[in-house]
Amino acid sequence: MEAEPRLAFVHVDDVPWTEVIAQLHGERRVSVHEKFINVTHGGEMR
Repeated sequence: MEAEPRLAFVHVDDVPWTEVIAQLHGERRVSVHEKFINVTHGGEMR
């Protein structure tokens, strides 16, 4: 039996930042961060 569909709202401030790439510029480390919001369908990630 499949789970019932569920709608959930998440505030963007509650989603953590994820570092996606980093580089060294001389001795200085710089990086890019993004927020990923999971979207599920039927209980499985697609």
